[in-house]
Amino acid sequence: MASYGQIYSTSEADTIYGTAILSVSITKIELTQFINATTDLLMFNIIDGDLFILGNGRKTLYPAGQVIGNDIVFRVFSVSKINELLNQGKSETVFIEKRNNDIISLTNGSVTLEFGVGCPPYCE
Repeated sequence: MASYGQIYSTSEADTIYGTAILSVSITKIELTQFINATTDLLMFNIIDGDLFILGNGRKTLYPAGQVIGNDIVFRVFSVSKINELLNQGKSETVFIEKRNNDIISLTNGSVTLEFGVGCPPYCE
């Protein structure tokens, strides 16, 4: 399976992708629970200010019970890259950020995970 995502310093990510225009925070513990509920991938989007997280097969993890249309594009990141972000960032808070051009990034401490792919078309 391909690896999705690249870790940058937060300042480098801001320079390359622009600053976040919207940000939603979750705890490291919550994100770890979502990691444990899937196998290889987590997918993120912020829709109307609300955070949505999907796992493998576009299974909705958060908010539980929500039905997400297959045509809505989510940004896919490998669980291994998210774990790397959490280990390097060492913060108890993770910010899921929306940037220009519907770019979604994850920031923990002074590091940012970016370069996720869109699902669709890259869902597995």
